[in-house]
Parts: sequence; C-alpha cells; structure tokens
Amino acid sequence: MHAARRRRSETGRNLTIAFGVFALVAAVAVGGLWLVGKTTATGPFACAGFDFDRDEWRSAAPKQRREDARLISRCEFLVGKSRERVRAELGKPEREPDGGSDWRFFLGRQKDYLRLGNADHLLVRFNDSGRVRRAEVPD
Repeated sequence: MHAARRRRSETGRNLTIAFGVFALVAAVAVGGLWLVGKTTATGPFACAGFDFDRDEWRSAAPKQRREDARLISRCEFLVGKSRERVRAELGKPEREPDGGSDWRFFLGRQKDYLRLGNADHLLVRFNDSGRVRRAEVPD
C-alpha cells in the first residue's frame, strides 16, 4: 500500500515538474515574440527607435520607403506640421489637389496576387489651418 502511494506521489511530482517546464518554455516563447515585435515596424516600441532622415527618404528603394511611410504614420511624425515643413521633410508630393487638403507621396508599386501593380502612397491629410491631421498608408 505504501509503494502504491509512493508511486502516485512520484507521478504527481513528475506531472508538476512537466507542467512547470512547459509553462516556462511558453513564457520564454511569448517573451521572445514580444522582443521581436519591439524591433520591427509593427512592434509595440517601433517609434522609440524611429529617426526620420529626409535624405534617406528621398533616395530610398520602394520597399524601404514603404516601411518608413508606415512608421511616419504610426508614430505620427508629421501630425501638427505645416505644409511647408512637410515639403521640406518629404519633398514635393506627387499629387497635390487645388485645395491642398490631401497630399500623396508615391511609395512604389506593390504587386498583388494577380500581378497587377497597385500604386502605394503615403497619404498626408491636412486640416483647415494647413497642419497635418493624419498621415496614412491606405491598404
């Protein structure tokens, strides 16, 4: 009887250890995914390392420009800036309507599954006082 009780006790202890190891591995995996997110354009801390460089923006390849545009949008880099300041940072927009309420900056062509080249743009929206209220990369 004591031997059976001892076996059950050892089995319970082994299950507890196995569960503890599993929980530790899961916590490390989730922590690793969180850490990776910190260093990417979509991570929770993407804006902390974002440092806009106007010369790099103007000479960047389309893929890099897209990533920068997403950070410009996400980090609200342009919000509150005047039209003149936006032009100084990003250059001349590809599309500037007569009213000037929305400016578009070309980011390159994005291939979709049909191999059509959809143009990507950074869309900068101004308020009535001529300041940026939002910048976005439409899907």
